[in-house]
Amino acid sequence: MKNMSGLRTFRLFRPLRSLNSMPSMKLLIGTLFQSVKQLGGIMGLAMFFFMIFAILGVSLWDGKIHYRCYMTEFPDVDGNWQVSDDQDLCSDVRPCPAD
Repeated sequence: MKNMSGLRTFRLFRPLRSLNSMPSMKLLIGTLFQSVKQLGGIMGLAMFFFMIFAILGVSLWDGKIHYRCYMTEFPDVDGNWQVSDDQDLCSDVRPCPAD
């Protein structure tokens, strides 16, 4: 019974008791909760589109942002690669220099 911090969270609900004395505030809070329920469908639709574009972005880029021109075949002792300063990214269109 020493740890009563879980019951302290109920102190946050004390200001809600004042809603009964102010009918206009009660109407405002009720309207707010009804609008949040109605926005659930729109949030679901937005999440669907975000998921579609995320899948499309992952399949389009497919790790190509990591294709860099390195100066050595293996990283140094710290695990860092020496990157070529001449070219930012390499690909099939822009291959790395032979040296």
